[in-house]
Amino acid sequence: MIGLFRLELKNDIRSLYRMSPELKTSEALAAAVLNHGSTGVYILVEGRDEEETRRREEALLADLEP
Repeated sequence: MIGLFRLELKNDIRSLYRMSPELKTSEALAAAVLNHGSTGVYILVEGRDEEETRRREEALLADLEP
């Protein structure tokens, strides 16, 4: 139980995948050509089933509209 206080949780999806420098350059070029950038922000939406997940995603998108 003593070690539990030293437990450190990290919740960063970017730590799951590291892009190679070549792929990063290629992605940046594609974004520039297509005039579409990426914010680098990922949001995971969960629900008990597909329908609930879809509703939550739609609500989130509505909240994120400017």
